Amino acid sequence: MSEFTTETSINRIGTLHPLLIASATSVYNSCIKDNIPIHITWARRSNKVQEVIFKYGRTVPGTILTTNRPGYSAHNYGLALDFCFFYDNKMQTWEEVQHHDWWRWMWIKVIKKFEDEGWETGFRWEYNYEPGHVQNLLDKTIGQWQIDSYD
Repeated sequence: MSEFTTETSINRIGTLHPLLIASATSVYNSCIKDNIPIHITWARRSNKVQEVIFKYGRTVPGTILTTNRPGYSAHNYGLALDFCFFYDNKMQTWEEVQHHDWWRWMWIKVIKKFEDEGWETGFRWEYNYEPGHVQNLLDKTIGQWQIDSYD
């Protein structure tokens, strides 16, 4: 089975915090209805997976994939997801689509849909720009989520 299926994206959305699943599903379905080939690449991830990803570009050869250590990522609490597009039989990230007017506008349309649902988008960040990342901390800080996870 291909990793790039609607079922895969919906399953990943299902790993989000329960208060965010309906919102993320609504945005996803709206994108599909608008023929935007969105694909969810990440949602919740464990601290162990975060640790492995954090090592890339540091102690593991490759490009730095995240600036967040385990416990410091919204993904660790089910509060974030990452997306790309899937067309021409391959994954298309912002780096690929930004040079094509049609796809750039479709990407921005996705960003706007998430923002209209109250999500913060890494597309707008000046520091640590992450155009395919969206998060909703549910009116808390990561520090508060860390404290709550130990209660």
